[in-house]
Amino acid sequence: MAASQQDVQVNNEDQDDSSTTDADSLIRSNDPLHPANRISDLCRRFYTLGWVTGTGGGVSIRHGNHIFLAPSGVQKEMMQPTDMFVMDFQTKQYVRRPQVRQRLYPL
Repeated sequence: MAASQQDVQVNNEDQDDSSTTDADSLIRSNDPLHPANRISDLCRRFYTLGWVTGTGGGVSIRHGNHIFLAPSGVQKEMMQPTDMFVMDFQTKQYVRRPQVRQRLYPL
């Protein structure tokens, strides 16, 4: 999987459906220790322990040349790998941005 992560280069501002699929490969894994899975798990645990509020707190993991970042404004106990941002460590450019979720409840 590491080779496919290094091969993915996406300019999210000009992102089309095929690049979305490529970028999504960065956050899809059955390995529970994969950064996107690990962040989701840690956020649920931190919320259960009372260490973060529903949408507060930030979690990120550097893995190789990528930084996996939990988004703000998403309930930590409900976070999924598909909610993750992925940034290229060297260029500081996002190589993956999550789809915008629609709020379940109006403000």
